[in-house]
Amino acid sequence: MTGMLIKILPNGDKEFQAYNKNDTPSWEVLFKLVGNYIERVRVKYEGKMRDAYLDEEGLIRNPPLEINPYAYELIKAGGNAYQNYYVGPIVIWVPDPKVKKSV
Repeated sequence: MTGMLIKILPNGDKEFQAYNKNDTPSWEVLFKLVGNYIERVRVKYEGKMRDAYLDEEGLIRNPPLEINPYAYELIKAGGNAYQNYYVGPIVIWVPDPKVKKSV
């Protein structure tokens, strides 16, 4: 499935990576972008619910990763915030709107 992976860093900088494979992004691709084991969360991005990925161990790393206020706002907007802050980069999967899911 084609689309875009958008990485938002704690300082608000965004990195974009086109994805042109036959399936959704693999664990290996997401692991590389996040920088560690991934945790899937649902966010609201550009008015739509999207899958996003965070560092599963970001809070227990030594030192912990930097707080990402952008991640918190996206997760909160999606109705899924279960803590007051999130750390490290967040990677959002935005599939190409021209590609329809098979049923």
